Amino acid sequence: MKRRRPVNSRIVGRNPTRDLAGTKKARTGSCTVVASPEQFPLFSKGQVWICLSKLRDKQFQLHRAVLERNSTWFASELRSVVIDTEMIRSKPVPEPVKYLFELVLPSSGKVPRLVQMTLAGHVSSEAKSTSINMPAERTYTLSTGGGSIVDISSASSQQPQVAVVDSIAKVEAVETSRIATTDHKELKSTPKMSEEEFEAYQASYENLLLMFYNQAPKVSSVHLEQALIQCERVVAVAEVLGSLQIVQHYIGNVLAQYRHSLYAAIAKDPPRWLNLAVYIESGTIFTEAIIHCTGNWPHWPWDTPTSSVKPRVLDIVAQKAKALSELRGEIDRELLMNSISNAEGRLITLAASPESWMIVQVFRDWFARQIYNNRKINKSHHATYYRLMWEGGEAYLPLKTQIEKLSDIRGNGMTFWQDVEEDLNTIKSFATNAVTPLVKNNLMIDAEAAGLSYLTCTEIGREDYPWNDIMGH
Repeated sequence: MKRRRPVNSRIVGRNPTRDLAGTKKARTGSCTVVASPEQFPLFSKGQVWICLSKLRDKQFQLHRAVLERNSTWFASELRSVVIDTEMIRSKPVPEPVKYLFELVLPSSGKVPRLVQMTLAGHVSSEAKSTSINMPAERTYTLSTGGGSIVDISSASSQQPQVAVVDSIAKVEAVETSRIATTDHKELKSTPKMSEEEFEAYQASYENLLLMFYNQAPKVSSVHLEQALIQCERVVAVAEVLGSLQIVQHYIGNVLAQYRHSLYAAIAKDPPRWLNLAVYIESGTIFTEAIIHCTGNWPHWPWDTPTSSVKPRVLDIVAQKAKALSELRGEIDRELLMNSISNAEGRLITLAASPESWMIVQVFRDWFARQIYNNRKINKSHHATYYRLMWEGGEAYLPLKTQIEKLSDIRGNGMTFWQDVEEDLNTIKSFATNAVTPLVKNNLMIDAEAAGLSYLTCTEIGREDYPWNDIMGH
């Protein structure tokens, strides 16, 4: 016996040619309803629609609870809006969707912002307090809670008119809307950033939303420079949305995959990585970058200016550089005051041991010249001559050369050359031990092999991490 179709039923027969694998389909009135799979980026029970662009793969139907849990900005924005249920149901959108956000071009600043819109396409009262640039006419493509595809064209300050075209509901506006600033002046439509950069920020918002749902961001695993730019943009977006703690783990893991290449990249522009390290609270990156900055201070040879580094971080660099200067000063003093004693423990003199006394003066003269030349190039933490002293042997002041110089002074009849060699080795041995704290390399790369001419011995501990002060936790 055939089942009779109820007279008032809105269910129509399925069209087999339009079936999609793994989905259920029905027709409600004039709108086709497709039950969306419960996976990112479309969740049939999601109450929040986020439109990053007109492309469907840049539109998201997400859960309010997930957004509020992962973003202080969403928590504030969603809780401050009073939903008029009757108004929502009167709109051609799925019943679960109650909030609509659109990514707009910024008129100031560097990061595009999400603006909450009414489902008719107007900015909410909260959004009107922000100066923004956005196209006058837009089309949103919404996947309904049941799966229907709805295009919303918004451009009106009057009540929109709904028309049905090819089973897809569209909102046709009567006249073009104007977005107002706080002083209610009309904004210019000229965008403040390039389309390419805007699309890059769209990808950054998508990456952040992925992380909200415990999914890895789409960041390059091949090109580190590209990955750095992507991570910086994600961090910028996360800061706007109050989600920095969400991105820290993911970005840290992405960058850690580059291993040695990461540390080599930090050496090229440590202040840039220093900024990122503070946001993602990476002790490894922070330590590496701060050592480079301290070894060069007050010299700043990188593209990233000091003005872009947080004052608290610059304070740490200055403090570490001061401590390094004090350590170097103590060691320099020891080296310049060092001498040789005789068998009775008394310091040698020119009269009693002229050859040994001259060896001491040769070392002091050589070392004083290194310090002088270092000051001339304004690099107070130059490491080259300290590394030579630590290496010892024939790395500096070779024995043969010193004997030839002393022979010119004392004459070839000079005796006890074996004592001169012993004295020179004694002086060099003392210097090697003295400079050991300075030539210690606390970087993850070989400082000498990388051509780094500054000291890299700065000690950084957990107590030096600044994020508790800067990030407020």
